Amino acid sequence: MTLVQGRLKRCMKDLRATHPAEGLLTTAVLRAFNFEKAMTHDRDGQRELIYGLGKQLADNGSTGLSAWSTWLRQFAKDGSLSEKQAAKFIQQAEEIVR
Repeated sequence: MTLVQGRLKRCMKDLRATHPAEGLLTTAVLRAFNFEKAMTHDRDGQRELIYGLGKQLADNGSTGLSAWSTWLRQFAKDGSLSEKQAAKFIQQAEEIVR
């Protein structure tokens, strides 16, 4: 495990502990994400980006939802998530923010 992977693992554990809904949703996106089809093949960078979106959603609510939605739509355009997956994850984030 690299230093980046170790740090991300600790950050995700903290996110799930402090914001369970956002942590579980972020974990679901990470599991569904197709790294082979991502616009950049830097897996650690992509993981950090997705974690950052989940953290922003947890910390900023509706403001974080905007970035979450924008990036998930982009991931669907790139093919790293399906349109259906992106829509589902966006809807779940909207429900969390309400």
